[in-house]
Amino acid sequence: MAMDGNTELHWACRRGQSDKVAELLELGLAVNAMAMDGNTPLHWACREGYYDMVNVLLAFGADVNLVANDGYTPLHWACRGGFSHIVDVLLTCKPDVNALTRENYTALHWACRSGNCDTITALMKSKPEINTVALDGNTPLHLAVSRIKYN
Repeated sequence: MAMDGNTELHWACRRGQSDKVAELLELGLAVNAMAMDGNTPLHWACREGYYDMVNVLLAFGADVNLVANDGYTPLHWACRGGFSHIVDVLLTCKPDVNALTRENYTALHWACRSGNCDTITALMKSKPEINTVALDGNTPLHLAVSRIKYN
């Protein structure tokens, strides 16, 4: 383990090494290991958009509701990246769709800010709170409107 608490599994997830991730999990590395910043391997796979890796981590029992020190859950990262296919998979595991980051952003804030309509649509199926006001004064609607592209 590195001084920052990242395990070999964290690094494999950050680098997109799916085969290595599966190998490490089969060797018994902790799927929910938290680095000093609170991020888990699932946080990294969701942040980087590694769909297959997310599925492997979930199959080994990764917890979708673990919260990093900054308040981010794996769902926040998937929404921030606009990875609708990962959002769909995470939603089958019943994450807290209204969890708040330090900035008071929900997953819906990040989905709207990403500008990816598929991500917003996927998340809306879980009926998230739509009127949460972030510390910057924005609601998800404010962020969605700010992403409209005019031709």
